[in-house]
This record gives sequence, C-alpha cells and structure tokens, in this order.
Amino acid sequence: MADGDQYELIDSLGSVPFSGIVFRHVGRERDCLSGDGARNRGGRWNPPNSFPTLYTALTELTAAAEFRRLSKAQNLDPIGLLPRKVCRLRVALSRVVDLRKPHNRTVLGLELIQPDVIVPFQQTGQAVHQLGLEGLLAPSATGVGEVLIIYQLNLDAESRVEEDGSLTWRKLTDLPG
Repeated sequence: MADGDQYELIDSLGSVPFSGIVFRHVGRERDCLSGDGARNRGGRWNPPNSFPTLYTALTELTAAAEFRRLSKAQNLDPIGLLPRKVCRLRVALSRVVDLRKPHNRTVLGLELIQPDVIVPFQQTGQAVHQLGLEGLLAPSATGVGEVLIIYQLNLDAESRVEEDGSLTWRKLTDLPG
C-alpha cells in the first residue's frame, strides 16, 4: 500500500476518545511516563529512532501477557527480567484510532496475531503519529486483552497521562494469569 493511501485509510477511520486506567511494565528504575525506550529501540507500533511511545495494556492481566511475550521474543527466562515495576496510569485522550474493530484492521490490511511480522504495524503506527493522533487501541499481539499505544508528542493540551501508583512483580507468581 502506498503511504498516501495508508494515511487516507487511517484518516477515514476517524478517531475516538479514550479515558480510563491502563498498565505498563517497566524496569524497576525506569520512569513510568517515559517513552524514550520505545523511541530508541522501536516496538510493534513505532519504528526504531522515531518518537516517544508509551506501550500500555488495558488490564494488568494483559500487561503480564505482554511481559511474557517480551521475554520469549528476547529468548530470555522471564525470571531474569524481574523485578518489574507495573505502572498504573490514568489516561484521558481525545483522538485515538480504534483498531479493536475487525473492520478497521481489515481496511488497513493488518492481521494482529503475527508475531514475526512487524513492519506493517510500525508503518501504521508511524502514519497514526504523523497524522497527529494521540494513539491507537488494538488487540494485544498476545491474544490476551487489548493495548493502548500513546504517542506522547501528539497529546492535546487537555489530554492527560498521569501516574496513578505502581506495584512490583518480584517473582513469577506475582504476575496475574
């Protein structure tokens, strides 16, 4: 798909507001509100060396599934990544692309459960970011729950992403699921 076509397709989907509590796991010493790691290394929804991005989950169970997926993708024993800080964030965004709807994913040609395919997702995330949208909602690539990806540079003045507490996963039995 040509870049212009992708931008038009994303724009045609419109956006929705999102507000609620989300979760993200980070290294124990990391800032809950920093998207610099994803900016530098990239992730499923942003390319490396791009823009600060917060990867969050709508439930702690989904955050735990994403943690397990991360350790598997890095071929590491999850115990070696513990302890992890689990950040609870209070979020209020006004312009989010909703890819939880199968129709919206079909329009963009995205099949979300494709662990080895990442470029189409990064291209979609980059287009969402360049269109000035604040984020996107999507099913988790783990098949467990949903994620909210937040593009920090695009936050409206009235939008909010605030830390609302944290807990620590010290051992695998601390993870839900």
